[in-house]
Amino acid sequence: MKKTAAFLLSLVLMLVVAACGSNGGSGGTASSNAGNGGKSEAKTETPPVKEEKLTIWVYDYLAKDDNSPLVKAKQKFEELNPNIKITFQPTVYGTTSYRDKFITQASGGAGPDVMISDVVWVPQLASMGLIQPLGDKANAVVDQFYEGPLKTVTFNGKLYGLPWEASPMAIYYNKKAFRDAGLDPDNPPKTWDELHEAAKKLTGGGKYGFAYMGGWGGSFDWLPFLWQSGGDLFDASGKQAVFNSPEAVESVKFLFGMVHEKLIPPAALTWKSWDELNSAFAAGLTSMYQSGPWSLSSLKSANPNFEWGVFPSPAGKTKATVLGGMDWVIGKNTTSPDAAYKWIEFITNKENMSVLSEFNRISARKDNKEQSIFSDPQMKVFIEAIEYAKARPSIVAFSDIDYNVLQPAFLKIVHDNADPQQIMDEAVKKANEILSKP
Repeated sequence: MKKTAAFLLSLVLMLVVAACGSNGGSGGTASSNAGNGGKSEAKTETPPVKEEKLTIWVYDYLAKDDNSPLVKAKQKFEELNPNIKITFQPTVYGTTSYRDKFITQASGGAGPDVMISDVVWVPQLASMGLIQPLGDKANAVVDQFYEGPLKTVTFNGKLYGLPWEASPMAIYYNKKAFRDAGLDPDNPPKTWDELHEAAKKLTGGGKYGFAYMGGWGGSFDWLPFLWQSGGDLFDASGKQAVFNSPEAVESVKFLFGMVHEKLIPPAALTWKSWDELNSAFAAGLTSMYQSGPWSLSSLKSANPNFEWGVFPSPAGKTKATVLGGMDWVIGKNTTSPDAAYKWIEFITNKENMSVLSEFNRISARKDNKEQSIFSDPQMKVFIEAIEYAKARPSIVAFSDIDYNVLQPAFLKIVHDNADPQQIMDEAVKKANEILSKP
């Protein structure tokens, strides 16, 4: 009887042990636990990826609706980076409506994580500490951009963003007016002398050979001629103004001399917008004017009743033109700098040049000749001009000198027929006073 009881007890114990060893909820077996000293292994879980949110300021016309190429690029970026969510904040472009609004918010500890900046604003924002230097992040991509656009995001030797869109100036011209004046529209001016001679032949009968935005003094229109003359705004140190040199004064006399020769319409001396220049050209009032690729869409919409084209800025002692455009920068108050950089590297890469093509704008990349818009002969002129286009100086005081020194100086030369050398000497003295301020 005792043997039977002992046998039954042994059988029960074996069944219990077998049941424990085959328990599906334990996730382990006797053999798997044996290698761990008989202890059960802890179950490891991958920690969830942190979601990051970016607020990005863009010019309002770039993000009007979900069909915008830039908005579609954002959606693609979010698909590739599901942990990063982007909110575009479309903002009206302008010094007051955009730049100053950013300065106020960023100075108060807020503002966007990323924003599009006009190329001329970056030095000021960098000097104020309102945007972040990229450090070593961009080392692998900087050589993909042209030198001119890269200079627009460089301040005190540091890179503060990536260039996106580059807009050099060239000259629009009325091919019919050229033919009527006995000029060859297939061989437009290549030198200052040829440009001047063409302007004279195109003037008469209430029509004028050239035009510029005289209401602002014309400083932006003058810059290509300054650099073509071999002159410059400042010395290599950036601490001394030198735009009263013989070369610089020669460029002043060339451009504004056309006003005194009445080769430029009197009305142009009050113009302050590209729309006014575009409209005057489309109406046949003027036969040549400087502008960037941004005027192409306006003229095509205006549909002038004559054939027109674009030719490169004529060379003086050298080839040069001025560069406008857009850069991407990272706000100082962002809490997601790596995600912010990931976006600006994405939107400026080769695969996304198509975004700019759809806006009829030119990429700042060296491989921009692969853009679909390069097949447009008018756009081709601008794309090729980027190689010799120059950025405005990366000097904080430049805007102050431009608005408060250069523009008033040119207005005196034009309206008061003041002596260019004397006026430029006075302007340089005022500029150096501004540059000497701490």
